[in-house]
Formats: sequence, structure tokens, C-alpha cells
Amino acid sequence: SRKQFQTHKNRKGGGKMDAQFRQRYVRRTHLKKKIARTFHSFLEWFFGCLVKFEVLGARNILWGRAFIIASNHRSHADTVVIKRVLGREATENIIPLAARDYFFTSWRRPFGYLVNLFLRAIPFERLRAKGLKKSLGEAAELLQEGYSLLIFPEGGRQKRKKKLCLSY
Repeated sequence: SRKQFQTHKNRKGGGKMDAQFRQRYVRRTHLKKKIARTFHSFLEWFFGCLVKFEVLGARNILWGRAFIIASNHRSHADTVVIKRVLGREATENIIPLAARDYFFTSWRRPFGYLVNLFLRAIPFERLRAKGLKKSLGEAAELLQEGYSLLIFPEGGRQKRKKKLCLSY
């Protein structure tokens, strides 16, 4: 039911997170929500035509609370597939942590904007110690506010030597 999903409309985010960071990446305007929902509807149609999913253990997720999804990383489609499998309502509160050095710097910045717009991914510093500490603080703050996080602890995609099935 709709009530089992926690909403964040009334959350002000009074922690240490930079206000500009929150405005740019975390806050969802009506237009951003509409674009993300349209994208998700397209994904449901697209993946529904191409792939059959089997979800095991979904009943073990405590939907009313913040949680962390830690997955292996095979391709850029991983985030999209995980969000597709969990469903539209659940994924509105799931924020993927994306590599700042890959998606949000120099010439890739427009791609990072699209990743944030469509998937709600936020930049996560993984290379510099000072930035890592700040990113961990921002992630902890999001968890305390009730958002769930999607992370890929491997830190990058794994090269395939043989064909592997998706394992989440």
C-alpha cells in the first residue's frame, strides 16, 4: 500500500549537509519528480519487453525504514535494473551514490546531471580522503533523514572474462 512508503516532503535536512548540495542533488521539484516517473515508466515497459525478473527475499526489506542496498557492479545498467525491480514507489526514496570523479567532473558533468535527474544519483567522493569523509557524512545524514542508499562497494564495474548472470 502507499502508506508503507515513507515520504520526505516535510523534511528540512537540518544537518551539516551543504545547502547548495542539497538543493542541487537531493531536493526534488515537481518537474524533476514527473521526469523521473516518466523515465521509470519507460524502464518498466522496456525491461518488461526484454527481461523477466525474479525477485527473491523482497519481503525481508523493511520499507518504512532507511536501508542500504550494497550490490556488485557489472555495468551502468545495474542502478536502473535495481530500481526497476524494486518498483516505482519504493525507489523514490532510494538514492544511488555515484562516483564524483566519473559522473560529476569536467566533460561528464552533463551526464551526471542526467543521472541525478533520472535516477536521483548524488555525487560520492571515492578518491580524496577529505572528500570521502564529507561524502560519508552526507550519506549518513541522508540515512538519518529516512532515505535509503544504493551503493556499489567494489568502486567500479567488474571486467567480464566470461558471461555472467546478474546477481543482486
